Amino acid sequence: NGNTGGAYTLEALANNYVNIAEQINVLRNNEKVKSVEVDGGETAPGDKKNGSKVKFILNFSVLKNIFTE
Repeated sequence: NGNTGGAYTLEALANNYVNIAEQINVLRNNEKVKSVEVDGGETAPGDKKNGSKVKFILNFSVLKNIFTE
């Protein structure tokens, strides 16, 4: 969910914890992202093809002017 104030919360899945860290770094290096943090980080069951994943909550905020550029 999110709002025009720029705050967003996303439920997400990653293949592993390294992928979560990589995503955080990408967001932190984006000049339009003001803040980013992760909550959770628990194993989510997968299937034979995909295996287990890591379930987490991604909270971030972007500059408000991103909507008017």
